[in-house]
Amino acid sequence: MNRRRPGVVGALARIIAPLGHAAVARSTPTPEAIADVAAEFAERDIDILALNGGDGTNHVTLTEFIRVWGDRPLPRLLLLRGGTMNTVARGMGVVRGRPTTLLLRTVEALRHGADVPSVEFDLLRVATDQGHPQYGFIFGNGLISNFLDVYYSYREPSPWVGFKVLCRATVAAATGGAAAERFFRRVTADVSLDDKPWARRDWLSVTAATVPEIGLGFRPWHRANERPGHLHSVGFGCGPLGVVASLPAVRLGLPPSNPRIVDAVCSRLELRYDRPQGFIVDGDYHAPVKAVNLTAGPRVTILTP
Repeated sequence: MNRRRPGVVGALARIIAPLGHAAVARSTPTPEAIADVAAEFAERDIDILALNGGDGTNHVTLTEFIRVWGDRPLPRLLLLRGGTMNTVARGMGVVRGRPTTLLLRTVEALRHGADVPSVEFDLLRVATDQGHPQYGFIFGNGLISNFLDVYYSYREPSPWVGFKVLCRATVAAATGGAAAERFFRRVTADVSLDDKPWARRDWLSVTAATVPEIGLGFRPWHRANERPGHLHSVGFGCGPLGVVASLPAVRLGLPPSNPRIVDAVCSRLELRYDRPQGFIVDGDYHAPVKAVNLTAGPRVTILTP
């Protein structure tokens, strides 16, 4: 979105200009550039970090900030909804507004000494047997990562494209064939929550989140912010038609009615796969691994101007 609208960075910089040296705008054209900005902002001891990107941008940026900042508490976050879907921001109550509008509201409140409304959510820490931990708010494998693989195959991803892919998956569930295999490849894994194993090993998807929404208004993790330091996990052990039949309840944020769809609020979720599996964090795909350990935290404050 930022590449398609190159003037937006300058527009955001002009909005914060009245704050003088108390505010600074930086562009990070590559993931590697984030580390330098994180170090600079740590030295400045910033109070608010405004991110003009979507779910994946926020996930990658927060992961790098936590790596650079170490044990220091993160600043308050302002998610400017600069992406395509903005699922995480929407799930936190930032449901509308352009990046410039959200930033302007915040700057005006700061200039006049007014409080900016806020909410608190835990980040989701995703540790694997490879590489550094990742931080975001939504984790999914199997059906979730397969769905996004199809979604991102379109040249211009959008909510409308997301709806079309959902329709494709629904048809595939009923008709089977190659399309069904692409969406509904199953995952074999040992899953435990707080050291207590889930009974089955065969899944369409095992998911977890610290925010309620997955996009298009669907709320599978309706208990995500029930307790600080905890995440809401949902495991889909049913078949494709079982997922389709559960969509109305998921849309309403209700508990699953299918006994093969299980959910729980826990502080730790562990997965051990029979063979390496890829996964997504906030819509970003990550390479296959043999093991994943999910915990909640650190807790962050999200501004909702």
